[in-house]
Amino acid sequence: ELGHRIRSRDAGREVAHFDSETEAAIDQRMARHLERGDMAIGVAGPAFTPRGWARLRDRDVALCVREQLGADKPFTGVAHAQIEGAYVGAVQTQSGMYAVVDRGASLSAMRVAEAPGLQIGAQVALTPGANGVAAGIDAGVGLEWKG
Repeated sequence: ELGHRIRSRDAGREVAHFDSETEAAIDQRMARHLERGDMAIGVAGPAFTPRGWARLRDRDVALCVREQLGADKPFTGVAHAQIEGAYVGAVQTQSGMYAVVDRGASLSAMRVAEAPGLQIGAQVALTPGANGVAAGIDAGVGLEWKG
């Protein structure tokens, strides 16, 4: 939306979508994103940077963790490597489903295809893989496979 609006304005065919107060708020928000480096202006107009998308995703997950799980611990972000801790639950966000793990002082999350069928409070190790997330339960207690 922001890119379309900038291109339209630059081409001299500005179409007002909102009242002037809302338009000013949108322009202020875009300026803030540009200032923080979350957006950059390219040939197609303003677009979020990879860092900007990650920040938006982390804020979305943190908000859903508070709202859906009632958690009040600090949220450190979405993990891309193995995380271990007590399974807190799963949240559905605008960007997908995330399994949430309590790591002691803070919470972390990892994207999953569907809510894992794990018991709340179970000690888990979530590991990203080619086919989704593998959940190892109770690290240190292994099962032997004889094949």
